[in-house]
Amino acid sequence: MIVAWVLFPLVLLAVCLGCGLAVERAGGWRLPGTLLMSVGLALVVVVATLMTYRSATAPFTTPLVLVLALAGYASSMNRVRGLRPEPWALIAGIGVFAVMAAPIVMSGNATFLGYFVLNDTAVHLTLIDHLLSHGRDMAGVPPSGVLAVLQGYISTSYPIGSQVALGAIRPLVAQDVAWIFQPYIAAILSLGAVALYELIGNVVRSRPLRALCVFTASQAGLVYAYYLEASIKELASTWVVTLTVVMVLATLRGRLRPRTVVPLGIVTVAAFDVLNLAIAPWVGIPLAVFVVVAAWRARLALRRLPARRLALSSAATLGVLAAVASPIITSAHTFLNVANSVLTQQGDLGNLVAPLVRWQMLGIWPSGDFRFPVVAHYRITYALLGIALGSAVFGTLWLLRRRAAGPLLLLAGNGIAALYLLSRASPYAGAKVMMIFSMTVVLVVMLGAVALHDTGRRVEGWALAALLAGGVLWTNALAYHGASVAPRQRLEELASIGSRFSGKGPAFYNLPDELAVHFLRAVAPADPAYEPPSPRPGLAPRNYTNVRATWDPDELSEAYVQRFRLLILNRSPRASRPPADYQLAYRGRYYDVWRRTATPQVLEHMPLGSGLEPVSVPRCSTVKALAARARRDRAQLAYATRAPMASLVPTQVARPNNWGEVDGDPYSLIPRQEPGVIVGAAQVKASGRYNVWLQGSFSERLHIQIDGREIASPSYQLGSPGQVLPIGAVYLRAGVHSISIAAPGGGLAPGVALVNQTIGPLMLVPSSEAEPVGVVDPARARSLCGRSLDWIEIVR
Repeated sequence: MIVAWVLFPLVLLAVCLGCGLAVERAGGWRLPGTLLMSVGLALVVVVATLMTYRSATAPFTTPLVLVLALAGYASSMNRVRGLRPEPWALIAGIGVFAVMAAPIVMSGNATFLGYFVLNDTAVHLTLIDHLLSHGRDMAGVPPSGVLAVLQGYISTSYPIGSQVALGAIRPLVAQDVAWIFQPYIAAILSLGAVALYELIGNVVRSRPLRALCVFTASQAGLVYAYYLEASIKELASTWVVTLTVVMVLATLRGRLRPRTVVPLGIVTVAAFDVLNLAIAPWVGIPLAVFVVVAAWRARLALRRLPARRLALSSAATLGVLAAVASPIITSAHTFLNVANSVLTQQGDLGNLVAPLVRWQMLGIWPSGDFRFPVVAHYRITYALLGIALGSAVFGTLWLLRRRAAGPLLLLAGNGIAALYLLSRASPYAGAKVMMIFSMTVVLVVMLGAVALHDTGRRVEGWALAALLAGGVLWTNALAYHGASVAPRQRLEELASIGSRFSGKGPAFYNLPDELAVHFLRAVAPADPAYEPPSPRPGLAPRNYTNVRATWDPDELSEAYVQRFRLLILNRSPRASRPPADYQLAYRGRYYDVWRRTATPQVLEHMPLGSGLEPVSVPRCSTVKALAARARRDRAQLAYATRAPMASLVPTQVARPNNWGEVDGDPYSLIPRQEPGVIVGAAQVKASGRYNVWLQGSFSERLHIQIDGREIASPSYQLGSPGQVLPIGAVYLRAGVHSISIAAPGGGLAPGVALVNQTIGPLMLVPSSEAEPVGVVDPARARSLCGRSLDWIEIVR
């Protein structure tokens, strides 16, 4: 936690400050101190994008960024000594960072958010890994889920500026990029808050009130909601759009020369690196204003310049800009085609439940999940929305009266961009547009309170500001309780497996989870989540109710299984043992790794078991028929045995009436954000030590008791449907034992109100090693009759 949320942000800001000083030196004029780190981050974005465009230069990205940062410090030591932080800007930035850190820090897991709500994080992590090592070259990537991601995104000119900037800093803290992904986004939003503070500096005279305005606007309800989904591109867009407007005004305030435009040029190119040409509607008006004003101010000076000198300076400037922006220029056509088709897909909801309503741009929507309507306290909600709307109108009129160029330029540019894009966008794309615009809207809403304060009604102004800020914080507090926190321990085990078996793939991973592509990238992972649409050769067909459920080895055809040298399987007493030619190579807390061996050769695989039980008793006639085929092939019969299992099935015992059942899973329940207890019993046939397993995907802490004694209280264990988790071990005597699983609900922890939690069967299995495989001659096949078996195979 300390490395991710303290050390990494400090390293990031130190590098950005050095790079900002380098840009300031190149521009030849003193940037506002509040903008140095933001401008420095813009330079990191530009450099990282350029360097990762080619495989030859990609490995040198971090060294070059370090050189630029050190050059900035070395050339500006007097400037560094004279820097003094603006206290209220610092308070606003740290406040925003603290709010963003809360879901992670309060969970106790230094991880990332949005897990199984929006798994786009898997794409970002995979791109960062590859681009910082190999650039856009995919020639050496074997067929795998990694290749599927890279082909789907690099070939479509997906914008990667904000992602590769993180990749450039990552080696400095020696952390997997996954664990610093969320603090990086939080840092970007904090820098955006400081940029907003600078933007309204000449308008809001009260510094505490200014800090409250930007603190609130920077965590507008939709912004915070997208932060909880780790939507890096869109959130970085809010920062870079604000920074562009501030830099346009700051540049115009000074003397205009080709050199003085360098900082604005860096920021502009960074904006396009962050969102490609999709950023154009957002920064087009501020940049157009700059060009018009700059041209008007420079008209007389340009006339005095010799024509040759003017041509050379213009050509040099255009050449540098073209070189820096070359990744955007070369990919423009491809990106526009893809972006236009995505933007205008009118039926596309993405991970939304329904199109968002425009009211949500006011920053107040206390539903717990921005995708759902407000049910509770809707009268208070709409009263707050009405007040916010009135305050926004008052704030806009006050800005016009004050001729506040900065906020008005931000509002005009973002407002026109939002109106244009929302008129064409699909519901999914439109939601992103609303999120980007909502920061500006909430800023104007808060400026209504400033306007009231400015008229002399200070108490009323502060009261209105507190009321509006309270509405936003209320919205985000409810969203915080629905945060989807990724399970670091389980994902770290995946990473260790990838490292241990590096280069020994291809590997099959049986939990449909896009994040496995990142953590298992060294073993060429194949995940059905990235397989072609159904029908998929070798994979059993699935419908919409179980398309993302865990894959059992028995569901895979023998030809499909044998494609893989490794099988990485979620440890589960419900899962079948892999075929006889796979031997256990690693057993962790959450996963088993099975390695394919040269012998025996599997000729035919007959799976047994169904439903909750992985074993069943085969008919003797079936065994005899299989033995006859084995004799004909001069082969033998292999069979897998399993220890008996006792279980408690939530859907078959006493449980809360309001807990729903899971579509497609007859054994699991949905807690529905309400407290309750599942009570039942299970019978074990022999005394001994038993491993306790629980199927489920949940964030809130569960309390599991056997015979009135608490065995474990697991939490933050989100995962694929059908995921089984180790809970603990307990000694039990033969007989019936009472079992309860309690979900207390409530509390201050993040994730307790997550909507997609499930609780499945609890299973008691005798402690044992890997499931043994026996071999029998076909002549003695009758010995298998009447036995509970996992499967029978013909092997040679």
